[in-house]
Amino acid sequence: MSDFVLLRRFDPAGLRDAAEGWRRLSAAAEDANSQHRHRVNGPLRGHWQGRDADSAFSTMESTEQKLEIVRVEAASAALVLDTVAERMDQARTNLLNALQRADEWNLPVAGDGTVGLPPQTAADRHDPDAQADRQNQGVLREQVQDRINTALTAAREASDQGTRALGRLDASILTQPRVFGAAGESAKDAQDVAKDLGLTEYIPENKDPKQAAKWWKSLTPDQQQSYIALHPEEIGRLDGLPSTVRDQANRLVLEQQLDALKAGDARGSGMTAEEYNQRETNLRVLKDRLDQRDGSDEQHQLFLLGLDPHGDGRAIVSTGNPDTADHTAVLVPGTGTTLQEVPGQIDRIGRLQDSAENAAGPGQKVAVVSWLGYDAPEVDTSVMTTGRAEDGAAGMRQFTDGMRTVQGDHRSHLTVIGHSYGTTAVGAAAAGGQGLQADDIVAIASPGMTTGNAADLHVDPDHFWAGTASDDNISLVTGLTLGPDPTLGSFGGKTIGIDTSGHSGYWDPHSESLANQGKIIAGRTPSTVDNHRGAPPRHRARPLTPERRPEKRPAPMHRTSTHTRRRALAAATALSVSLLLGGCVTSPDPNEPLPVMAKSDAEAWARHMTEYMAQTADITLTPDSAKPYFSNCEGKNGEVADDGRYTLAYHAASTVPVAQHPDAVRKIKAALEKEGFAITGYRETVNDQPDALLYAKHNEGRYFIDVSTGGGTDRLTFTVNTRCLMPPSTSSPTKS
Repeated sequence: MSDFVLLRRFDPAGLRDAAEGWRRLSAAAEDANSQHRHRVNGPLRGHWQGRDADSAFSTMESTEQKLEIVRVEAASAALVLDTVAERMDQARTNLLNALQRADEWNLPVAGDGTVGLPPQTAADRHDPDAQADRQNQGVLREQVQDRINTALTAAREASDQGTRALGRLDASILTQPRVFGAAGESAKDAQDVAKDLGLTEYIPENKDPKQAAKWWKSLTPDQQQSYIALHPEEIGRLDGLPSTVRDQANRLVLEQQLDALKAGDARGSGMTAEEYNQRETNLRVLKDRLDQRDGSDEQHQLFLLGLDPHGDGRAIVSTGNPDTADHTAVLVPGTGTTLQEVPGQIDRIGRLQDSAENAAGPGQKVAVVSWLGYDAPEVDTSVMTTGRAEDGAAGMRQFTDGMRTVQGDHRSHLTVIGHSYGTTAVGAAAAGGQGLQADDIVAIASPGMTTGNAADLHVDPDHFWAGTASDDNISLVTGLTLGPDPTLGSFGGKTIGIDTSGHSGYWDPHSESLANQGKIIAGRTPSTVDNHRGAPPRHRARPLTPERRPEKRPAPMHRTSTHTRRRALAAATALSVSLLLGGCVTSPDPNEPLPVMAKSDAEAWARHMTEYMAQTADITLTPDSAKPYFSNCEGKNGEVADDGRYTLAYHAASTVPVAQHPDAVRKIKAALEKEGFAITGYRETVNDQPDALLYAKHNEGRYFIDVSTGGGTDRLTFTVNTRCLMPPSTSSPTKS
């Protein structure tokens, strides 16, 4: 039978029925896997241990993996059959339309699809008008033949594509002997099937949570399940989709990527053997933590809302469903946090959830999210700049906007908590755009929040809370380069009671530090302390002589001051190490006298310094971009003198095409080196893309320069940081 006859008789119902059967199988596999996780595997992990348990759990994991493979492979088969049915049906429709035209134009069509011309009488052969009609019929015949041929070609192509795609979906994926690799292969099968069919499924870019939510709601349940099974990475990262959907998709990504790592090795991966093994370990540990909570009720299960294992790795994990919680918190971690540290973050959000549930009203549900959705700074000079915070700001705003979008009319009480550099990230996100849509913001152990006042954070200042332990070494760099200390009354917020020790004790069980965070999450009032600190003992010191006072011209301090602060940046970097390793950092000489300078003079000098650098680079500072941040100098125990001693962090910016940033910092670097500055950090590109950065310090002036690209944008930022200075109305004591 010819292709023409087959296509003319084609009925898509058979293929569509078969596709529906595969869809039902895919859905059944997903449901069975979910039931197994929550009713068998999860509950048993809560109390069954030992060799037999390990063997049983390994078997259970294998069963769940096979169910995931069936889900993906069946969904792929359904996609192939649906696609072929649709394309064949369209080809059949085009063929029937062509045949209708042939009938209207009185053109005969043979059984093989060949189009002819109607018989011609002898008289017509000698009639000029009839000959003209004949020529016109010839043109029409070519048009119809072309339509028929096009329809047949499309049908053959659809059939060939379907045959090729279905050939990839082999039952041997479940039956052939292997330990690892089947889940990874199923993910590749899904990608290859889409390529065979030439499909480019529309999935919104992860930029607008409301658009993503609208698109998701427009899909049928079957379509939604197909997208989760066949495009889990794209679906898992979409802000604005329900948490249960993102969790399904990201767990599938986790399973597939972990299985692929187990089946492969570092060769050809672009990673060292150590990096490869660490990534596999990170995913394995994360999966174990998720599995352990599968037996809990929904409000205590873990939801995997984001996953990216590449590089340092990122993950967003929630304990409890933030879509349905009455109180939701987002915890943003700080320096040195990578995918390897996520299990520790899960412990922290679990304690925060318990604390908040104790403080919440009867029946109120609490969810707490660990948001490692940005590239936290490493233990290097990047921790002293706002660059990483600014890079992650838009993503954090988008995430909270996505939560609000999904919640709809059920508006949860939202608290955003930052820890360490995480407070800097929270500050950058909350101060930009429309903010984080938070009801409360909490800054724990903050080195600075990129802004000078709680009112800048799009939150009621009465609902901004900060706290730092008295022996937390973060205080040695607070207010230095990232903004003023938010625990001070001058910041405009409130300071909560902290009774824990060190940089990581804020979530110690039964502590006031943890209880206060829990109260804030639950919408209750925490215990607070007076944030107008008492002064340390006064000491005598000699004031600067008039000739030693800094002049009001660019880069004068290194010429007029004979005192140094040579180890400040090194101490700040060492502090970052100490926060992670538990070490201590020595502070500068406590008997060093302080230079005298009025705040207005310090600000004017810093302004001239930034203008000098901009002129050196042949660029212009953006009007009104300057932001001076004055902070009180603190003693080693956080005490503040009443003599007005202060530090200044002065920020300004210029908008210049990012492609010109490397040339700009190159010129500034050359000029600063001539002025006696030491360059402590420098780069022009990252991954061959313009991303400039310059750190410099002057060994006599004891002040620091930071010039950097603002988050890959056209914004080039300039920062000048001073040492501790004394107002001229007060004789300069030695530092305490």
